[in-house]
Amino acid sequence: MNTPKYLPCLHTFCECCVVTLITSGLEKENKQSFLCPICRSPVTSPRENCSPEDWAKQLPKNFLIIGLIEREKLKRPEKPCMSCERLDVQTTAAFLCLECADTLCDICYNCHKSNKSSSDHEVKPLSSISKKEKFPKAFTSSCSVHTTITHRKCDEIVTIEDAAKMICSTTEVDNLKQRLENHSMRYETLINRSTYSLSDLETQCKMRMGEVDTMCKIVIQEVQNFKAKRKSELQKIYEEKKNVVETVKVSFKNRKKAIDNEVKIMQAVIENASEVQVMIEAKKITNHLNEQEKQSTSENFDYRMTIKPPKELTKLTEILQNACEIKCDLRQTYLLNRFLNTNPVQQVRKQNKCHK
Repeated sequence: MNTPKYLPCLHTFCECCVVTLITSGLEKENKQSFLCPICRSPVTSPRENCSPEDWAKQLPKNFLIIGLIEREKLKRPEKPCMSCERLDVQTTAAFLCLECADTLCDICYNCHKSNKSSSDHEVKPLSSISKKEKFPKAFTSSCSVHTTITHRKCDEIVTIEDAAKMICSTTEVDNLKQRLENHSMRYETLINRSTYSLSDLETQCKMRMGEVDTMCKIVIQEVQNFKAKRKSELQKIYEEKKNVVETVKVSFKNRKKAIDNEVKIMQAVIENASEVQVMIEAKKITNHLNEQEKQSTSENFDYRMTIKPPKELTKLTEILQNACEIKCDLRQTYLLNRFLNTNPVQQVRKQNKCHK
């Protein structure tokens, strides 16, 4: 494994595999998160637009796995220089640092001894170490589990075997197992609760959809009533004014017939009557025509129909657009809080009694 990295769920993968997981998630769904392949827990990006390489580098290293890998490297029959190996350079080791547990070639040995931080490390030639020699494994309370060749700077050291016997002889392991089971039960309850919450949320959504439909029906009905009332008023006004205009139109037709008739009379008088008769008839027709002209110019029948929208119409539109504020707040569930503060074993027993 190359550079073991552990995720927030504590599952470990090499850095290259983590980069592949991140890249795959970005290419498929362009999400700033990916799921752990083992437990499907989400892992979110440390920041926006973070590259897969930088993201993977920021994950913490699993030093336990790194220590085990280094320990296994010591057991290999071939002895490559571990310092060169980290740079992908293959060289044969000739020395072993007892504190770093690294095998070193001649060049790295000189660098190791010249480095201020490692100049006082005890380094032995590999040829001076017996193949059957068993390197002591150290266990301290401050560094979990780590493997070294010797541990000459620590005063309080017990071997891993002795530490394991002491732990197993107490109730620590059983207590840890019980804690794990308790947490497992708690998460089982949380899973069941979240399943119920999803169903309840869907039911609430359908109910609120129905309420919106009901409110919209009321508003639509009022709008329909408004529409019918105003159209009825318009139709009534139209019929009234239509009758007026039609009456005027009939009057104009009658007047035109009268004028056309007088035209014929005037033509006949001119052709057949004496000049005195023409004068008398012309005088009479002139009086009729003057009266007709007065009536025509004094009558107005050009109507213009308008609708004046109410000033509140704009406010009404705003009210409809902002009506029914919708919220979905997180609520505290008494049953869930009570369970989280209760022993899971007792809770399961109570549930079993209820089922019986």
